[in-house]
Amino acid sequence: MSMDTLADATASNRGAEEQEIDAGVVGEAELAVLRTENERLRDQFRQAKRTTYRRTMVAFLVVGLLSFGGALLFPDVRTVLVTLGGTGLFAAILTWFITPETFHAASVSEQIFDATANNGAAMVEELGLQETRLYVPVGERDARLYVPAHRNYTIPDEQALNSLFVVTGDQRERGVSLHPTGGSLYAEFETVTTAANNPEQFSAQLADAIVEQFGLARSVETTVIPADNEARFEITGSTCGTVQAFDQPIVSFLATGLARHVGEPVRVEVPDADDGIVRCVWGEIA
Repeated sequence: MSMDTLADATASNRGAEEQEIDAGVVGEAELAVLRTENERLRDQFRQAKRTTYRRTMVAFLVVGLLSFGGALLFPDVRTVLVTLGGTGLFAAILTWFITPETFHAASVSEQIFDATANNGAAMVEELGLQETRLYVPVGERDARLYVPAHRNYTIPDEQALNSLFVVTGDQRERGVSLHPTGGSLYAEFETVTTAANNPEQFSAQLADAIVEQFGLARSVETTVIPADNEARFEITGSTCGTVQAFDQPIVSFLATGLARHVGEPVRVEVPDADDGIVRCVWGEIA
């Protein structure tokens, strides 16, 4: 090989290396720009949510101050205006203290839960378990999601349900026992709510908590049929994906709560994944 050819080859290799370096620098620069843009969008989202809370607080504050001012000018309705003013100021203070420090989009909740749902569905398929979902009260303040292995199942006792894989002498009791995703939510619900005595009112409390306390759905309509030991929930605007997913948080919370309330296993049925309707049935379950 001549010296000229060798020099050309060296220059060519050097040019290729420089192109690779330039491409790598450009790629890193583009990645840095994307990261910066994502962070900017997140900041805008958090700021928009905080602004909404602050505007609500200011509106309550203005109503309160105007009402107190009106009480001085209109003695005939002073009592009403003072009451309204106190309510407005209290609401403003409450809004200030309950404004969350962090926010996340609904899609984030759905993406986080997807992994759990996919793992659960894969486990059911691999172990050949049934599609039946049973939420069973355990102890004084706990519950388990029991997935039986046999079609003609029998619900095992509490001691057996404390194991992940339920293996007893009775083949009909075998299956899997899991901590429901809605268990922690229901524990938090109990700390702030005094449970109603009947399933109708209690189901309405659960539905309100999903929307108002946890923000997991836009609305939840409730229908309870006491004679059939059945509660039906129509869920709209779920932030956790389809209600047909394995141990979906909203469904899990409802079933766990009802199981704790009635003191019996609750079977969950989802007739159609598209309409958001969930049926919870209890009483005389094998």
